[in-house]
Amino acid sequence: MKLLDGVGNVMKETKQTQNKTKRIVISMLGILLLLCSVFAIGLAIFVFEDMSNHENSITTGTVEDTTISFSYNEESNGIELVNAIPLEDRVGKKLTNSNKAQGINQGYFDFTIRAKGSTQEKIYYEIYATIEDDSDMDPNYIKVYLTDDNDVPYDSYDTSVPVFAKLNDSKEADNAKVLFSDEIVGNEEVVKKFRLRLWVAHDYSDGTTSKNFKIKVNVKATA
Repeated sequence: MKLLDGVGNVMKETKQTQNKTKRIVISMLGILLLLCSVFAIGLAIFVFEDMSNHENSITTGTVEDTTISFSYNEESNGIELVNAIPLEDRVGKKLTNSNKAQGINQGYFDFTIRAKGSTQEKIYYEIYATIEDDSDMDPNYIKVYLTDDNDVPYDSYDTSVPVFAKLNDSKEADNAKVLFSDEIVGNEEVVKKFRLRLWVAHDYSDGTTSKNFKIKVNVKATA
């Protein structure tokens, strides 16, 4: 009987030891999960703070692992003319944002296109503009001039200055006009800077009422 009692005690102690080991393992797993959660939260906060230091940015879509993004320094992704005076093209091409202080309520809008990806396919992207609902000026009298940030005009703007109404219709968005389009290979990293100027054509004569013209600019990519 004593021998059996001894064996029983040993088995009891072994079971207690196993239970204790299980509790330790579970506790360690709980601590590990807690640490992982703290790390993940810290990472999320870091990413959020890092993004908050960037320019205003709109990610406009992903095409087979290629991301096209559009960033700008203004309060919104657009440009507006309010009570703007008609200008000759030679004057409009040289508009700066400092003109607003001189009583000419016209300037320019700077933005950047970035593309980066891994695909070998060509990606078509389109920078397009849509007229805001509260605009009431005839787009047949709004001149559009697109250059890089050094004021060198892009193709189709180097020989003449089109009016907004005559720009090509967008393939990517309804009721939109194409400002610029191009193709890139998805595994290339592309950065292009743009400067958009708008002004009222010199032959516009209806100055009897206050009018405005406002557009939003965006970009979209397709394979």
